[in-house]
Amino acid sequence: MQIFQIKLIFSKQVPYIERQFYYHILWAVLNLFENNNEIYQNILKISFSFDKEQFYVFLSIFWKQTFNQVVSILLEKQWEIFSVISYKFQLMKIDFNFKILDFDNLILNPVEKFSLKFLSPTLIRNQNKIFTLPVPERFLYSVYQKLFNLWIFNEENKDFKKRLQFAVVPSKFNLKTEKIEIKKSFRAGVVGEVSYVVYEKNEDFQKILDLILKSIPYIWIGSGVKLGLWNAKVYF
Repeated sequence: MQIFQIKLIFSKQVPYIERQFYYHILWAVLNLFENNNEIYQNILKISFSFDKEQFYVFLSIFWKQTFNQVVSILLEKQWEIFSVISYKFQLMKIDFNFKILDFDNLILNPVEKFSLKFLSPTLIRNQNKIFTLPVPERFLYSVYQKLFNLWIFNEENKDFKKRLQFAVVPSKFNLKTEKIEIKKSFRAGVVGEVSYVVYEKNEDFQKILDLILKSIPYIWIGSGVKLGLWNAKVYF
């Protein structure tokens, strides 16, 4: 099984843009594919960034067949206008130096420490509760659940979440919360960096943790829709 990550490069008409896109990015990207439900189901993450001249959208796509379909559609739409709220962008090119997460050939190693850097406001929902502090049993377990839903694991490890709570401990952090508006309501998401130490020396547990960490760039952290609101990087 593979996940492909592709980068789209757009020109933009104005040099400065406010970053309050979030849900608007999701709908605009899906509109490029005419709201094709099969493509929507196999897009695992949408994130974005921009500089003074260009706007970038990153898509993580599950299954090679869907990836080929996405590329074919995008090639037909090159030079078309992409709208987000009142901003206009033109699709300049597709960066074919794409990344691939190949689960069948992934080499896993026991993890002893790592850091997560949250580049955009990140939150996670558990029923009606929203958590902003990046505790492992919430944030990392959310990725574990997505991998289970993708059939990466043959069966769910019921003890894994409890192990995350006691075996993975924050060692240092530099975090703050940032207010964001989603669907006309305000929420707070965490941004910044937090480092963790893995105290349990169990090879199976540590390798599952390694799989989760290597999947984070391709699978969004948290619950809800799969957009750049949950954009994070991993450092070992």
